[in-house]
Amino acid sequence: MKYYRLPTVLALLVASGSSTSALAQLAGSCTVALSYVPIPIPMQPPAAVPTLHMLGLSVLAAAMGVVGWRRIRRGSGKALSILTMASAAALSFHGGEGVIREVRAVGPYAFVEALGGTLSHTFSYTPPAPLQTVMNSTGVSVRITGNGNEADTGSCRVGTVLAPGQSCTTAPVCTQPLQLLTVEVPPTWTCGEELVHQYIFAGDFGSSVLEVRRPVIQGPSFGPTTVTPTWSTTPNPLTPDSVTPEIDGNTGSPLNATALGTFNATVVATAPPGYGFGPNGQPSFAWTLPPLQCSESDGVGGPP
Repeated sequence: MKYYRLPTVLALLVASGSSTSALAQLAGSCTVALSYVPIPIPMQPPAAVPTLHMLGLSVLAAAMGVVGWRRIRRGSGKALSILTMASAAALSFHGGEGVIREVRAVGPYAFVEALGGTLSHTFSYTPPAPLQTVMNSTGVSVRITGNGNEADTGSCRVGTVLAPGQSCTTAPVCTQPLQLLTVEVPPTWTCGEELVHQYIFAGDFGSSVLEVRRPVIQGPSFGPTTVTPTWSTTPNPLTPDSVTPEIDGNTGSPLNATALGTFNATVVATAPPGYGFGPNGQPSFAWTLPPLQCSESDGVGGPP
């Protein structure tokens, strides 16, 4: 009897590199997103100022015109100055409104745009994630019109009005921190006892039997030992590279005896909720196992 079984082989970390290094925890991230608009200030009517009636003003203007005409006929140059001063006085009744904008320090937890805007900020955290305080530093009253956290437990809710200098609190939207897993022992595999295929070949020197047995995988182990990630194999079930013999027409022996008994597989571990692999907290970790041959032949016509 001839045996063509390779020894047990430790899995090589081909797809994912070496074993993961241990990190206690991967910090989560939180995002604050609030939008706001200024509240218009009601315009007050201007206070009444005693003025000339339109008729009286017309009479005054006509009188000034006559005086000016007489002065011009007499050659007095002062008339033009008088008219100019009168025009300037009339124009002084029409005023302009100036806009004063105050430049304020910009911070991630303050409303700073007097014309409205959006406060958006992302930060890392480890639990617990506290409420964040947001100050109204615009100099005007504002109303909150949007909140990225629809279930906000703070006071910065949609519709909230903040006077200048007032503040509110908001609960940011957060992704939970991950506990990082360490690969303690990679997966291994060896030939098992389950018969997968049996081939009988009739050659020039007699018949031969080739038996192929399915491998058995010992799954990986992780730390902390209290956590047990699930793992799976591809293909599943494990099958050899070839299941169709190629016969040598001269000898009757299989030309692909090695492929008939060789297995290749990948093992993928999946982290449970709240856990991850590697420094970045990947949800899965994969190994490509080295080829394993699990075949044996009985007979003089067996594979070379």
